[in-house]
Amino acid sequence: MTISQTIREQIRQGEIIGAIKSLREETGMSLQDAKNAVDALASGKEWPLQPSARENTPLSSAVLDQLLAGQKIEAIKLLRNETGIGLKDAKDAVERVILARPELKERIDEINRQALKKFGTALALIAAVILLIIYYVQ
Repeated sequence: MTISQTIREQIRQGEIIGAIKSLREETGMSLQDAKNAVDALASGKEWPLQPSARENTPLSSAVLDQLLAGQKIEAIKLLRNETGIGLKDAKDAVERVILARPELKERIDEINRQALKKFGTALALIAAVILLIIYYVQ
């Protein structure tokens, strides 16, 4: 991904905020990533730009494995580590894949239902223990 001449000119003229805004609009980068890129360019370095999730960043098999295991947050973290995209872009990319693949959505929903059941069972058990303690303490 290349930096447009417009952005380079904004940086040369010291319009850092404008350059950040333009870069975000052109690439879909997160604010932090765009700021880092503009800061690097302003100091004379090149920035290794990563494709945005808006450009349909493909998910690796490791990210898909995390999704199949119902680990949506881990999948987002892994995608960010692999591609360098921002949190919002990674979350959007993962959610697009989930919506496009009904079996993933169903699997994640099922895992969430099971986790909620386990939590409810544990909560009921804790409540029962507390009631027994109160009963025997009196």
